[in-house]
Amino acid sequence: MSISIAPEIPVGRANHFSKSKVNDFEQINLPSGDGEFNVWTTLATSFALPNIPFYGNIFGSYNYRTQYKGVSFSDQFSIGAEIGYHIADFVWVNARLNALKSVDDVGIATDFVRGDGSEYTGFSFGASLPVYKKIHLSINYRNYNDWIYARKNIYSSGVLGLGVYYEHKPQKQ
Repeated sequence: MSISIAPEIPVGRANHFSKSKVNDFEQINLPSGDGEFNVWTTLATSFALPNIPFYGNIFGSYNYRTQYKGVSFSDQFSIGAEIGYHIADFVWVNARLNALKSVDDVGIATDFVRGDGSEYTGFSFGASLPVYKKIHLSINYRNYNDWIYARKNIYSSGVLGLGVYYEHKPQKQ
């Protein structure tokens, strides 16, 4: 079991407007931060079965949100679970489900950049397999649906992720 407290300090530029080269009146905000101080607190637990290559974990999080330029934001909570299995001592597969909801009812999203009123249910499936000695290939597909919380104030589309990693295991003494 673990608990984490993770403050998000607003060090990035919250407003960075870029003007269109074609139309002087068009602009878009391309921030490197959201300008808001908030704190994520997470409680998580996990397990692994002793004689079967199977693991699982669950978590619950609460995001204490403050304000930006006089606009207050709704706190959020998030839940999630993951399971994984090692097939034939060769490939790891996993599945995840997580959801995010605003604590208060946000009728009108004040600002898309700051995620006020964002809600969703997300799922993903992945696999990791060795490709050469201790080098592994990771592939993951993530998408959203309305199973637990309906999508609200998010861009919703599938994402395919690929990764390569090196597994280092220290020698036993």
